[in-house]
Amino acid sequence: MSTTPTPPGDETRDHVIARFSGAALRAFERVATAPAWSMSPAEQRTTLLELDRLTSALAELRLRLLAAADKGDVGAASGASSTAGWSPTRHGRFAPRCPPTSGWRRHWTSGSS
Repeated sequence: MSTTPTPPGDETRDHVIARFSGAALRAFERVATAPAWSMSPAEQRTTLLELDRLTSALAELRLRLLAAADKGDVGAASGASSTAGWSPTRHGRFAPRCPPTSGWRRHWTSGSS
Protein backbone atom coordinates (compact mmCIF):
# COMPACT_ATOMS: atom_id res chain seq x y z
CA MET A 1 0.00 0.00 0.00
CA SER A 2 1.48 3.38 -1.00
CA THR A 3 0.98 6.65 0.81
CA THR A 4 0.36 10.01 -0.76
CA PRO A 5 3.28 12.38 -0.24
CA THR A 6 2.65 15.34 2.05
CA PRO A 7 2.34 18.57 0.03
CA PRO A 8 5.00 21.22 0.74
CA GLY A 9 4.06 23.36 3.73
CA ASP A 10 1.82 20.69 5.25
CA GLU A 11 4.57 18.86 7.13
CA THR A 12 3.58 20.43 10.46
CA ARG A 13 -0.16 20.32 9.81
CA ASP A 14 -1.27 17.18 11.60
CA HIS A 15 -4.98 17.86 12.00
CA VAL A 16 -7.32 16.94 9.15
CA ILE A 17 -8.96 20.40 9.20
CA ALA A 18 -5.58 22.12 8.93
CA ARG A 19 -4.58 19.92 6.00
CA PHE A 20 -7.98 20.44 4.35
CA SER A 21 -7.68 24.24 4.35
CA GLY A 22 -4.31 24.12 2.61
CA ALA A 23 -5.51 21.54 0.10
CA ALA A 24 -8.66 23.55 -0.63
CA LEU A 25 -6.61 26.69 -1.30
CA ARG A 26 -4.31 24.79 -3.65
CA ALA A 27 -7.33 23.29 -5.45
CA PHE A 28 -8.90 26.73 -5.85
CA GLU A 29 -5.67 28.14 -7.30
CA ARG A 30 -5.87 25.49 -10.03
CA VAL A 31 -9.32 26.67 -11.14
CA ALA A 32 -9.20 30.38 -10.26
CA THR A 33 -8.58 31.48 -13.85
CA ALA A 34 -10.58 28.76 -15.61
CA PRO A 35 -13.25 30.28 -17.86
CA ALA A 36 -16.75 29.51 -16.56
CA TRP A 37 -18.27 30.32 -19.96
CA SER A 38 -16.74 27.14 -21.37
CA MET A 39 -18.90 24.93 -19.12
CA SER A 40 -22.07 23.40 -20.48
CA PRO A 41 -25.36 24.62 -18.99
CA ALA A 42 -25.73 21.26 -17.19
CA GLU A 43 -22.23 21.63 -15.69
CA GLN A 44 -23.00 25.21 -14.67
CA ARG A 45 -26.27 24.17 -12.99
CA THR A 46 -24.70 21.27 -11.09
CA THR A 47 -21.60 23.24 -10.14
CA LEU A 48 -23.62 26.19 -8.84
CA LEU A 49 -25.58 23.85 -6.58
CA GLU A 50 -22.36 22.21 -5.37
CA LEU A 51 -20.73 25.58 -4.72
CA ASP A 52 -23.76 26.66 -2.68
CA ARG A 53 -23.37 23.53 -0.55
CA LEU A 54 -19.63 24.12 -0.29
CA THR A 55 -20.14 27.74 0.77
CA SER A 56 -22.48 26.66 3.57
CA ALA A 57 -20.16 23.87 4.68
CA LEU A 58 -17.14 26.19 4.74
CA ALA A 59 -19.05 28.80 6.74
CA GLU A 60 -20.03 26.15 9.30
CA LEU A 61 -16.46 24.85 9.52
CA ARG A 62 -15.06 28.36 9.93
CA LEU A 63 -17.50 29.16 12.74
CA ARG A 64 -16.74 25.85 14.46
CA LEU A 65 -13.01 26.55 14.22
CA LEU A 66 -13.49 30.16 15.37
CA ALA A 67 -15.35 28.93 18.47
CA ALA A 68 -12.60 26.42 19.26
CA ALA A 69 -9.89 29.02 18.63
CA ASP A 70 -11.67 31.45 20.94
CA LYS A 71 -11.69 28.84 23.71
CA GLY A 72 -7.97 28.39 23.03
CA ASP A 73 -7.48 32.17 23.29
CA VAL A 74 -5.80 32.36 19.87
CA GLY A 75 -6.11 36.14 19.64
CA ALA A 76 -4.32 36.79 22.93
CA ALA A 77 -0.84 36.39 21.44
CA SER A 78 -1.40 39.47 19.29
CA GLY A 79 -3.10 41.47 22.05
CA ALA A 80 -6.60 41.06 20.65
CA SER A 81 -9.44 40.88 23.16
CA SER A 82 -11.01 37.96 21.29
CA THR A 83 -10.31 35.55 18.48
CA ALA A 84 -12.96 37.24 16.32
CA GLY A 85 -11.12 40.53 16.85
CA TRP A 86 -7.87 38.90 15.78
CA SER A 87 -9.29 37.06 12.78
CA PRO A 88 -7.51 38.02 9.54
CA THR A 89 -10.80 39.02 7.90
CA ARG A 90 -11.26 41.62 10.61
CA HIS A 91 -7.84 43.15 9.93
CA GLY A 92 -8.29 43.47 6.17
CA ARG A 93 -5.56 40.95 5.39
CA PHE A 94 -7.95 38.76 3.43
CA ALA A 95 -7.80 39.29 -0.32
CA PRO A 96 -9.61 36.79 -2.51
CA ARG A 97 -7.54 35.13 -5.20
CA CYS A 98 -9.20 36.52 -8.29
CA PRO A 99 -7.49 36.91 -11.63
CA PRO A 100 -5.52 40.19 -11.72
CA THR A 101 -7.70 41.41 -14.58
CA SER A 102 -10.80 41.14 -12.42
CA GLY A 103 -12.32 44.48 -11.49
CA TRP A 104 -13.85 42.71 -8.51
CA ARG A 105 -10.42 42.11 -7.00
CA ARG A 106 -9.43 45.76 -7.43
CA HIS A 107 -12.72 46.84 -5.86
CA TRP A 108 -12.37 44.42 -2.93
CA THR A 109 -8.75 45.22 -2.06
CA SER A 110 -9.00 48.99 -2.54
CA GLY A 111 -11.74 49.32 0.05
CA SER A 112 -13.94 51.38 -2.26
CA SER A 113 -17.66 50.79 -2.36
